[in-house]
Amino acid sequence: MVLSQRRAVCSESCTYGSAGGGVRADSLSSTNPTRLSESMGPCEAECPASVLALLSSSDNPYKLDWRNRCYRNLRLASRKLEDGTMIRFAEPLEFTDGSKVAEFRVRTEGRRMVLTSLNGYGRYRVRNLMKLAFEIVPDRKPPKTYFG
Repeated sequence: MVLSQRRAVCSESCTYGSAGGGVRADSLSSTNPTRLSESMGPCEAECPASVLALLSSSDNPYKLDWRNRCYRNLRLASRKLEDGTMIRFAEPLEFTDGSKVAEFRVRTEGRRMVLTSLNGYGRYRVRNLMKLAFEIVPDRKPPKTYFG
């Protein structure tokens, strides 16, 4: 499904230009273009939800796998992290200072998100944080004390 002749973004049919050596999703001007479709199992899975909603239904396993990967990436990117939230990675992340940390507290400073270790030492920035698999750890609240 090509959305328009001049622009085919994340669609079933993109153009790969053999002249020039690069992927060209917005041009049909190459002399011998190869047509890529989602049935060929593309590697990129960053299609917006608005485009995924326009695609027709399919039983093709490559198409379904690609669409599932796109939806998974959209779900990961749509998670919201509030200031003070604790997150845990399955495997500790290793940083350039040699530290390995698996649990962090999220701190927001304006639009920037900074991770701190639970002991309060160290400030870490993680690229593509929202695309990584982590779990949000619920806050532990002490039990309420009732006085008779």
